[in-house]
Amino acid sequence: MNKLVNTSIIFPFFHRGLIDAKVCKELEVQCQQLCGTSNPSLFRKSDPQSLLSLSTSAVAAELRDRAPLFYNLMAAASGVPASGVPSSGVPSGDSEHTASLVTAAATLLYARNKHTSALPQSIGLILDFGGATDKTLSAMSTLGLSVATSTILEKKAAIAAHHDRLIEYTIIQRKDTITTTRSTTGLQETACPQDPAWEIYGDNLDHSVHTYHMTKDNRGKDIHWFLLVGAPMRVVPPPGLDKTRPRRNIH
Repeated sequence: MNKLVNTSIIFPFFHRGLIDAKVCKELEVQCQQLCGTSNPSLFRKSDPQSLLSLSTSAVAAELRDRAPLFYNLMAAASGVPASGVPSSGVPSGDSEHTASLVTAAATLLYARNKHTSALPQSIGLILDFGGATDKTLSAMSTLGLSVATSTILEKKAAIAAHHDRLIEYTIIQRKDTITTTRSTTGLQETACPQDPAWEIYGDNLDHSVHTYHMTKDNRGKDIHWFLLVGAPMRVVPPPGLDKTRPRRNIH
């Protein structure tokens, strides 16, 4: 690339189109790498865990490392310094400009490959959480800034299921973890539980809001609240309790 630029300076008659073709070819390669499946970028990772941990600073750092030409072009257009992402991986300067750069890059990559939808899905979830109507979400999807309403609903269900699994895993880990301290006095050994097992109790409250004049933008609402409360178990089996089942029923 530098050789082509130097040649164009030394020889003014050198065709500028060759430089443009070289830049476009390199840009094509970098965008293909970002959209590829061999080494998926953050733009492709749309599972619940990745969406919940997605940040514009991490996306900008990856964009600059894996597609420097693409990043520099977007940076020049948005006014972000070319050195906006230092070696630490955290962009410096105005975070608003960095977010604009990442959003613009994500929109272009989403138009190129519909599987690079991590950021549009995040934007759609934010809009839905803020109360955006179906008409607004449809318009944002047409612009390429968000995904379709059906995709948002599917992703909300996937995130809810992810949270359910996380809560279940936490409850199981909490029940199975009992910290014990053992003290030996002569020939006697005792086990003293320090951290009691916990039980999780849940309750839900459903509330329906009905509208007198229902329109597309003014519809009924179903509101659901769910409360989880943790309480220590009052009866905890001592460590080493025999769990052998009887061979037959006792009559």
